[in-house]
Amino acid sequence: MSRLRALRRRPKPGRPPRRSAADWRHVARLLRRGATACGYPTEQWTLQRAAHLIRREFGEHYHARYLARPLRALGVRPQRPAVQAQERDDALVAAWVKHDWPLIKKRLGAKGGRLPSRHVWGTVHGADVIRALRHFRRVLGTPLLLVWDHSNTHTDRRVQGFLAAHPRDSAAVFLPPYAPELNPEEQANALIKGRMANALPASITELTAWARRGIRHLQRHPEFVSNFFRHAGLPVNQLW
Repeated sequence: MSRLRALRRRPKPGRPPRRSAADWRHVARLLRRGATACGYPTEQWTLQRAAHLIRREFGEHYHARYLARPLRALGVRPQRPAVQAQERDDALVAAWVKHDWPLIKKRLGAKGGRLPSRHVWGTVHGADVIRALRHFRRVLGTPLLLVWDHSNTHTDRRVQGFLAAHPRDSAAVFLPPYAPELNPEEQANALIKGRMANALPASITELTAWARRGIRHLQRHPEFVSNFFRHAGLPVNQLW
């Protein structure tokens, strides 16, 4: 009998939970009703709002990060607020995708694509962009059609002067302002950085080698690049 008693379930040690299972079910019902029904201005449950709701209902303070696990156990997944620049013009972004991008694809034609690269040590300046454009023109052997964002290096007066002086070699089209989701390069950078997440380079040379391995990985898998364009809402034909 003593052995059987040893197998009996024992109470969990430590401090008892402040809220009962019925309390958590009540919280889940409130969350499923929606944020606006609970008095919040928008339909978005963040961890901070959930913590405020629990404090309002029960007078108990919970740290927002603590609530992630118990809420997931209830089948509720709080959301993170999307960060968006106030200067963004959604109508302009939609018009660019609908009208400008099809014209850009026609200018690209049906030629196969390549994925050249050029690495810069340190901060990129306008002079570095000009050297890169000359390098890509030489490697690709065809005029360049640049689709890029409004970063300072792209709007640099030296870069714009270079493009104006060599209209047969390069032409630039700007993405809509404050629309990083339209830039397939963001996805490419994320993939390469993800492959480098556990890297411990001992020098700039080793760091460059890691980055080049990421570029070569994309060169061997052009379907990734095609997917980056599709993810950005800019479908393209087979690249290469």
